[in-house]
Amino acid sequence: MIYTSYFANWRNFPEGSYAVGIARLAPEWWRGPNLIMLAPSENLLRQFKNKEIDEFIFK
Repeated sequence: MIYTSYFANWRNFPEGSYAVGIARLAPEWWRGPNLIMLAPSENLLRQFKNKEIDEFIFK
């Protein structure tokens, strides 16, 4: 089973789950793996935040 969530919620996953971060910058307290190579590029994030692209292109 795959779950998606946000960093602060990882403790609410079922026991035995394996949490993996996918973010440009993980929180300092995060001790799990962070697969930055799967995170959106800085340019893509900037375009989305500036409303230059919509969520359908962002995905």
